[in-house]
Amino acid sequence: MFGDPIRVDGAFSGPLWPLKYPVCSDPTSPESTCTNPTYIKDSKLKRYLLKERAPNLDPTQILKTFYDKPLCKDFTPWINAQAHMGMHTFIAFSMGTQKSPDEPLFFLHHCNVDRYFHMWASCNGYDMRPPYNLGANQFTSVNPTTTSASDCVKVNDVEVVFTLDMKITYNLDSSKAPIFLPAVLNPSPRDLWSMGEPDNLGWQGLHVRYEDDRLPFSPMAAVCKASKGWSWFVTSEAEDTLKRDTANPTNADIIYEQITSTFMELTEQKGMSPREAMDKMAMDACLANPTVITDDDKKLIGSMGFPLSGFQRICDEEIKDDNVYYRPMHHH
Repeated sequence: MFGDPIRVDGAFSGPLWPLKYPVCSDPTSPESTCTNPTYIKDSKLKRYLLKERAPNLDPTQILKTFYDKPLCKDFTPWINAQAHMGMHTFIAFSMGTQKSPDEPLFFLHHCNVDRYFHMWASCNGYDMRPPYNLGANQFTSVNPTTTSASDCVKVNDVEVVFTLDMKITYNLDSSKAPIFLPAVLNPSPRDLWSMGEPDNLGWQGLHVRYEDDRLPFSPMAAVCKASKGWSWFVTSEAEDTLKRDTANPTNADIIYEQITSTFMELTEQKGMSPREAMDKMAMDACLANPTVITDDDKKLIGSMGFPLSGFQRICDEEIKDDNVYYRPMHHH
């Protein structure tokens, strides 16, 4: 039916990683339901990984988004839909349900979403803003990411307005908090703003830095303010070089080097400003990779509570939530 093999191999395949919540053999079936008798439920980890469903997020799209959306209210739909939900729909199965922590890639993925958030904040100089002085640029109440009033979180029929100081609950299920994070320790967004310093630790002793990340320290980072020198990121050029096998570069290495080379050519040889160069590169990359949203995708995205309009990219016409296909705009 789907024209692509479903992956059931890999390090976590077989009996060593049984799923707590069985999933349907239909990768687009939300909430692990099997309404079609053709499909079955089982507890074997599986992934869809259909190329057409992969998020089109190369470094040019990411960096342009960071400086195009400096306000939290504008950035939130992007990070929730494209950066976050896009990977859930790409992997599908367990990742496409509300039981997604059953999938080991869930944790790597959410670490990367967290990285996106801190890179966006660093790009716009928000790491200079201390936790006690946060505002609308750094936080906005979104309840929820969809525009449907029926989806809003309510208490006694009153819509909840989320604040910087509201505690973030973490439950293993609807009735039981985990032993490793009792409710009394639940943090607020303000608590988690600080990444901590060696001599000034953050929430619960937090001291975290993103290490050896090429993007903040590449020439392309000139598109950002980075007014505190990317203080939430650290790099060691010597260690970074040692980690990469220059004789056998990965596809990611090759793509990254190509993008950097193009950026340098546009800025150094053609005289474009960093943002002019990135604008051109991001638009060219967007137009070269059209996004297609199928009915199956709509079903899965809707089940997770996200609007399709959150998936609009820089080269797309305005997306209405009843549209199936995103049509690239004409660009000259």
